[in-house]
Amino acid sequence: MFRLLKLLLVGLLLLAPHRILLGAEQIPLYLPYQSSQFPELSVRFDAALNAAGLGQFVTVTTDYWHPYQQGIRQGRPGIYLAAPHFVAWAHHRHRFIPFLRLSTPLQYVIATRHDDAQYFELRDLAEQNVCSTRAVNLDFLLVKDAFKDTLKPAINKIVNSVASAMQYDNQNCAAFVVSEQAFKAFNTEDPQRFIRLYQGPEYRNYAFIAHPDIPRESAIQLKSFLRSAQAMAILTPVLSQFATKPKLIPVKRRDYPKTYLETLKPYWQAD
Repeated sequence: MFRLLKLLLVGLLLLAPHRILLGAEQIPLYLPYQSSQFPELSVRFDAALNAAGLGQFVTVTTDYWHPYQQGIRQGRPGIYLAAPHFVAWAHHRHRFIPFLRLSTPLQYVIATRHDDAQYFELRDLAEQNVCSTRAVNLDFLLVKDAFKDTLKPAINKIVNSVASAMQYDNQNCAAFVVSEQAFKAFNTEDPQRFIRLYQGPEYRNYAFIAHPDIPRESAIQLKSFLRSAQAMAILTPVLSQFATKPKLIPVKRRDYPKTYLETLKPYWQAD
């Protein structure tokens, strides 16, 4: 029964217009993972939020990716754990407040199998499948950027998890776009399995951002809770997708400059 009620509430939050706010109302807290990845995580996290007196926040997973991205693009109310270019967009376009970020940098690489000798340099991937995740994520955009000046670009093939595609040797992928930390993990396990063909720019990592209309006291309490040992123990599976040893630190004003959102401009015009 609890799960059913939660699913109904999440559905209402995803469909809600901008005016749903934000005093006594439920405030969505969006985490970028699919519920099938970590089935009990949102239930445990909601219980911990309630126990900490933060029951106004309710976890929303990204089983439905479009509402998550559109929420950031259009500045819909809520708390989001978001990639750096999304953070910059929400901050500079919609006055969202970044308040905690992962301490280590974020970077993506294009990697191929060591045994695929026909892919010696980036241009060898012309018209080949390069596997990344969903549109306008940084890994997706890296493929676009890497081949922007070529007549025959690679084909951006979307998969649910690039790390899984690499692990299980998805033969539909000639190459893979994966985070630097995931690439290093594969390389440590088997140095002869993958090679790096291309490396993207380095960014500040994922951050938690808050809609500007969220009550300040609630945001401060949430910030303190998110750094607690209890919250980190629950969130580590999600945060470990982006950092090997996740640690949340306060955000400085200069951490997410306007230059970070440049990659989004061809896809997201200002509303």
